[in-house]
Amino acid sequence: PASVAKNEDSWYSAHDLESRFNLKHHVRKKFIEHSILKTRIVPGEDGKPHFYLFLIKDNKDTLPPKELTKARPVVEKKDGKESFAETEPLVAAAPEAIEPAVEPVEEPVAEPVEEPVAEPVEEPVAEPVAEPAAAVDPGAYEDLLAQAKRKPRKKKVELLRQAIAANPQGDVALAELAVIFMESKKTREEALDYAQRAVEANPDNGQAWLAIGYVYQLDNKRAQSKEAYRKCAACSGPRMYVRDCKLMVR
Repeated sequence: PASVAKNEDSWYSAHDLESRFNLKHHVRKKFIEHSILKTRIVPGEDGKPHFYLFLIKDNKDTLPPKELTKARPVVEKKDGKESFAETEPLVAAAPEAIEPAVEPVEEPVAEPVEEPVAEPVEEPVAEPVAEPAAAVDPGAYEDLLAQAKRKPRKKKVELLRQAIAANPQGDVALAELAVIFMESKKTREEALDYAQRAVEANPDNGQAWLAIGYVYQLDNKRAQSKEAYRKCAACSGPRMYVRDCKLMVR
């Protein structure tokens, strides 16, 4: 469509997919073959494909808004001098985040074998014993969080799940998992659950509020999305997420 020439934020190029999502040529080709990514082809003078466009409206269940993948310049001061640096983009999905899930194979169900029915014997009823609450291990939680930083997606998810097991109220680990899972339609509901648990534990977690707003945005729940972004913008941190939310609610 002619609108792509006017709005570069409405599409990704093949170069964008590689630089922002680490989608190499062979992976991108595989996704196109399986209809995970839908492409528009711009032919050259010889009639052969010259340029590939991936419109966000064609891939709204796979590709996030382009604004969320842009690195943003920030001013840093050191020794009284100002310099410019780029922050990491708000969303940096790994290729496996949009890989097709493997359908589970149903195991055959064995037919039940009838056992002879014995006469019931009345046993004395024991009083129920309350289970002790799971012990919180703050040291293990912080150690697992530190290990999860800069790990590949699969290993990072594993370490974050262990951190939550060590501290079910750990809002940082819950929010990190929410941001990882919010990109895929198959895990979006799980992402919302993690994010809501995070803000219940700490209403000042801007990362979790952003994940909630993003999931609602993808589900076309605009009022709820805007309210979540507003709450994110009012948080004290993390600063990167709060800053982006402030831009969205202007």
